[in-house]
Amino acid sequence: MRTLWSYFHNSENRLLPTATSLLNMSTAAVKPPCIFCTIAAKEDATTEILYEDEILVAFRDIHPATDRHLLIVPKRHIASAKSLTVVDMATVTQLVDAGRKVLSEAGVDPADEEVRMGFHWPPFHLIHHLHLHVLYPVSKMGFLSRIVFRPDSWWFVSPETVLQGLRNKSDEQPHQ
Repeated sequence: MRTLWSYFHNSENRLLPTATSLLNMSTAAVKPPCIFCTIAAKEDATTEILYEDEILVAFRDIHPATDRHLLIVPKRHIASAKSLTVVDMATVTQLVDAGRKVLSEAGVDPADEEVRMGFHWPPFHLIHHLHLHVLYPVSKMGFLSRIVFRPDSWWFVSPETVLQGLRNKSDEQPHQ
């Protein structure tokens, strides 16, 4: 009969790894890379890049909420809109400008009231890499999509709201 001791030690009286430590080691070893970093590095052959510059890439969402559902992603890994700092204000502006450019190239007026842009606010996002959703036309979104992409809700915020939050952070910082 095995004793409790034998479950945790081998024949040389060395401590064996526990199931929890093995699980932690295995999940750390096989942690998948960030899919948006992979796409931005052009290492995902299944994603068509619609627009690219030195800062960002644009591509279609794989689960579109409407006819045109694009994601604009910085090449530099930023976890979320919540993790942005004052120095990232230009990045947010560049994401929005790229979204407008891609829409214009597709014949859509970026100022159209049917256009919606925004970021999911943590913890309400699945991919932990900053991405701007560009949606058009919002009138074709289904009921659930209208909830998921509800502007300036707890879970989905406009670029203007993000920029205003960053400006407020800037005002709070002591000037040197």
